[in-house]
Amino acid sequence: MIRRLVATAIALAVLAYPGTAQEMNTLSHAEREAGWQLLFDGESLDGWRGYNRPDMPGGWAVEEGLLTRIGPGGDIITEAQFGDFELSIDWRVGPGGNSGIFYRAAEGEELVYHSAPEMQVLDDEGHRDGRDPITSAGSNYGLHAAPRGVVRPAGRWNEARILVRGAHVEHWLNGTKVVEYELRSDEWAEVVRNSKFSEWPAYGQADRGHIGLQEHGDRVWFRNVKLRELATGWVRARLFTAAEITLTRRDSTKLEELAQSGHPVGSDNASAVRDSHVIVLAVQPQQLRALLEEIRGALDAGRHRLISVVSGVSISQIRDALGATVPVVRAMPNTAVSIGESMTCLCSDDSDSAALAEAAELFEAVGRTLVIEEEMMVPATALCACGVAFFLRCVRAASQGGIEIGFHPEEALLLAAQTAKGAAALALKGDSHPEGEIDRVTTPRGCTIAGLNEMEHRGISSAMIRGITVSAKA
Repeated sequence: MIRRLVATAIALAVLAYPGTAQEMNTLSHAEREAGWQLLFDGESLDGWRGYNRPDMPGGWAVEEGLLTRIGPGGDIITEAQFGDFELSIDWRVGPGGNSGIFYRAAEGEELVYHSAPEMQVLDDEGHRDGRDPITSAGSNYGLHAAPRGVVRPAGRWNEARILVRGAHVEHWLNGTKVVEYELRSDEWAEVVRNSKFSEWPAYGQADRGHIGLQEHGDRVWFRNVKLRELATGWVRARLFTAAEITLTRRDSTKLEELAQSGHPVGSDNASAVRDSHVIVLAVQPQQLRALLEEIRGALDAGRHRLISVVSGVSISQIRDALGATVPVVRAMPNTAVSIGESMTCLCSDDSDSAALAEAAELFEAVGRTLVIEEEMMVPATALCACGVAFFLRCVRAASQGGIEIGFHPEEALLLAAQTAKGAAALALKGDSHPEGEIDRVTTPRGCTIAGLNEMEHRGISSAMIRGITVSAKA
């Protein structure tokens, strides 16, 4: 069982969030591709239950596609828990209405707000809490004020967004960032100490928890409840928590965003190695020797395993630099590892099959793997790592063709990318050759064969083959 891992390089996720100009309680293609999920489908209360109870209280219902509080019953929470996430939710209250959106809620407390921070949902004009900025709509209730003039009047819809990454929290309301704070910072601790939340030790301490909606005695309506987890790679695959992956870099300040996601970070490679079991070497080839010299004294052949994703450096070269018998596996993933769709080639010198199996477990969690001979690692780099760029260039070319025949750029890119994804899925079925699938859409004198012949005349196949072979020799 893999217990802890240290990596020497990282990839950053791109933050994106959905708009509202689409059918209610649905996900667009772009949202699905970006990892968004619906927490409310507009038809049922599936995925929700009462706080500290296994069932759904009677005071909540679905009316005309809206999640609404219709009577007494108590606060509700999602069945799932989330750590780092972005939540998008629309809300509406009646005159004088009051509710709230909780996050990272931990059960076991008497009330949900004894553990969970709350984004206030309120009719500022009609409720007394609207007179105080720290309890007005959008605020981090009772602690951090929201500006006036952002919330819409009772009866109108408001678009809220909550971003939580590690200790960093942002509240957005109607496109405006209204609150920003750092959980458990000195400033946060001070305002908590001077608030009613000081009575509850669990408040704001959970790194992972439920999303909650407050039953405060008033009518409130919610729609378009969507969330995307911000974790990538092994954390997204639930193979590790962020706290179990230590990241190092010479300039550790460049890891600040990942530190906010809960990763231990630093620049002391030897110290990180001593506290870990699996070490992923992910540096430039010219930096590897110095790194190996730095960590050599911290390695324990009986406990550590090395996985190198450094291009062009053999297992024997790594062993020679270390002067130790630590198990070494080479891996060649590609950039799709961040979304769980990598093609990763693996090899070892067969001195430790357990290390190879462990590496396969790691990379199967973020895509597909293939064990090959070490002499094939350079060709694997050309086909799989460089190949991402080659295939994306094809997608770009197809989208440009789509523009030329009349589609808007965003439409052309969607059509091209989804078609490429479908074609790849057909090729991966394993029960037919690509040419067989081509024959299925090719008819005599048809548009497909005309286009294929023109592409071949222009050299599409030979260009791809030539590109891969040249990359393998570079």
